[in-house]
Amino acid sequence: MKLHGFKTGSVRAEPAFTFNVSYGYSVGEAFRLEAYYDSALVTNRRSDYHNTYFSGVGVSGTTNISWLNSIVRFDFGIPVVGQGIKGFAI
Repeated sequence: MKLHGFKTGSVRAEPAFTFNVSYGYSVGEAFRLEAYYDSALVTNRRSDYHNTYFSGVGVSGTTNISWLNSIVRFDFGIPVVGQGIKGFAI
């Protein structure tokens, strides 16, 4: 599962318990904006995680560009509780 705000592969788990809250807003079929809050309890022996808590927030959007017959999507997130993992994900 993707954890918003973290780069792919930066948090790996053997078992994990996850929780996600999201809210979306649409303007017709032209634009959609979504906000996310993800949290997880992660266990990974190699990384020395035993029910370690991680959380991140993110915003994504989709828009139609009709004259190009295209859809543009963006996704941005940052870690809230990163256990030493810093940065952002685009």
